[in-house]
Amino acid sequence: MTDRQSPHIHLVWPALLKHQGCDELIPLQSLADWHKFCADSNHLLQYGDSLIDSRFQRFELGEDAHWHSSFPLPADGLNSLIRAHCATLGHCCLSKMHLHSLMDAIDFLNALEG
Repeated sequence: MTDRQSPHIHLVWPALLKHQGCDELIPLQSLADWHKFCADSNHLLQYGDSLIDSRFQRFELGEDAHWHSSFPLPADGLNSLIRAHCATLGHCCLSKMHLHSLMDAIDFLNALEG
């Protein structure tokens, strides 16, 4: 397993994967989901991608192919990320939506995907 496949030791599942320069979010419930993603789509990981864990801590994939702890997501950051993701899917009128946990966000994203 490469370092790109091993998220940071302090990451607490569940987590959201956000590719650099893209508003799409990929929900990952567990380390097993992460390993499945890496087996299927590791080639999609690039420097600057980030994982946001259940404590709203952000981990970024560095140029050295290791995941590094970064600045935490700001208080309303989760809702901003979800709104941007929804906009990519053509959903609007989400200004009043307010999610309080990463698990709520993952449940919401899974419901959108059907």
